[in-house]
Amino acid sequence: AEKLIKESKMFFVSSAPKHGKFINLSPKGLDATLKITGERQVMYLDSHGSGCETLSHIRENGRICLMWCAFKGDPCIVRIHGMGRAVLQGTPDFNAIVKKHFSEGTGPLDPKKC
Repeated sequence: AEKLIKESKMFFVSSAPKHGKFINLSPKGLDATLKITGERQVMYLDSHGSGCETLSHIRENGRICLMWCAFKGDPCIVRIHGMGRAVLQGTPDFNAIVKKHFSEGTGPLDPKKC
């Protein structure tokens, strides 16, 4: 599972409100925006898309699911279900996380734009 996560160029993030019919599913794919930070913990830098659905759902209920699919070779799907926490740009927590996990070797990534 870890190999697929580390080698994938794209993953998906899904979230849903506590009440309602719809889920939010977003493809993610910027290089160096996802980090495995522990045996049971991952984090990613999100960028603005068509709205703030994931952020809204995380604030409401914390539920999030990340999914990776193998597009080459044998079929393989990895899902991580868990509780998310939004850390907003410009806060001390955000700055510390970027410095610790995303500042080295990120190439063209500009965390200020995420």
